[in-house]
Amino acid sequence: KLFPGCKVDAAELDESALLVLSRNIERHRCAGVVRAVQTDLFSNLQGEVYDLIVCNPPYVPEAEWAALPPEYHHEPKLALAAGADGMDIVERVLRESPEHLSENGVLICEVGAATEEFLARFPDAPVIWAELEHGGDGVFIITREELLLWRKNLAPVN
Repeated sequence: KLFPGCKVDAAELDESALLVLSRNIERHRCAGVVRAVQTDLFSNLQGEVYDLIVCNPPYVPEAEWAALPPEYHHEPKLALAAGADGMDIVERVLRESPEHLSENGVLICEVGAATEEFLARFPDAPVIWAELEHGGDGVFIITREELLLWRKNLAPVN
């Protein structure tokens, strides 16, 4: 509503989450602006290009997920857990997002409490860490151009 004329694709992998997303789109009268898409990251968004990608991927290490309090286990595991260090999905976002960002596009991604894991796995990533007005941490910003230059340093996918 703050950006008239924009179009938003809201992506979810989990079918239940997609239903909640669809209800929220209707509830907030955003049906003409926001489109709900069931997809595993960009798999069902082939050919789509965005000026801005905002992403909150799973970033909890597997061992930590098992130890989370019971209320977290109401969420699907795939919404939280992401490999041994929690960075498996974040790495996919870093690899795949440049093809979906416009020339001057920007990626904003939350890794929350997994900031240390991010820095350990991607120590040379040229990200800017956002300072959030109302607190919180673990949100980085990177441009398409920076991503393209930097991701050459990522190890090849097996």
